[in-house]
Amino acid sequence: MTDLALLLACPKCHGNIPQDKGSMRCAGCGLQYGKKGEVYDFICRELYGSQDEYDKTREILEFWGAGWEKRLNEDEHSFIYRLPKAELEKYLNDFGSFHKENNFLFGNEVDPNSLESKTSLNIGCGAGDESAFLAYHGSSCVALDVTSQAAGAAWMLMDTLDSNGMAIQADSRFMPLRGQSFDLVYSSGVLHHSPNINRSINEIHRLLKPRGKAYIMLYATCSLMFLQPRLIGIFKGYISKDRQIEYMSRDGEKDWETED
Repeated sequence: MTDLALLLACPKCHGNIPQDKGSMRCAGCGLQYGKKGEVYDFICRELYGSQDEYDKTREILEFWGAGWEKRLNEDEHSFIYRLPKAELEKYLNDFGSFHKENNFLFGNEVDPNSLESKTSLNIGCGAGDESAFLAYHGSSCVALDVTSQAAGAAWMLMDTLDSNGMAIQADSRFMPLRGQSFDLVYSSGVLHHSPNINRSINEIHRLLKPRGKAYIMLYATCSLMFLQPRLIGIFKGYISKDRQIEYMSRDGEKDWETED
């Protein structure tokens, strides 16, 4: 079993980070990092080339953080964090079956039976079920998200499973992990949000072991999956551009609205 804390590295210089009572200082450049509960926090001003770039990053994590704060307390997600271990395992088995039946990544491109004793990284861990699935099938899993809320949710599920998991708040452009440490990187519906997707992809290459694999799903600009609800919206009378946006966002972007 991999000691995941030993895989941590400074996201700026990739130097060693000795841990001392919950706070961590890079042995190379001296930058200080910390923890929010069980979540390691690796987002700081020094990573970014300008104050404007850092401010934009803070806006991103505050937007998604508020959204996850809202969504994780809604019935769609909240029930999973109250499940005892046996029921959570059943949920994850059903989760895997759903992926297989619908031609999603788990059960098709990713073989759950191949995860035992592997090190895995889940970029954009969201509600945490993907990280929990990776951990449930025997991998030592690092759950990474730009928000502490989502990273914390993933940690809760992995902890319920008594699995080997670690949660970190970090930017996919500056991942606080040692190079060539992961057998598998998994990210679904996330990396197209990166302000610099090329840098995020380069980071994934840096982190993969030789012969390691990355499984990445990105949203298509045009696809049958999005054409179907658009046509249904037109048949329901949502014909103008503004009305189509209203209809299409009702079960998507609208879920992330908080307050005004």
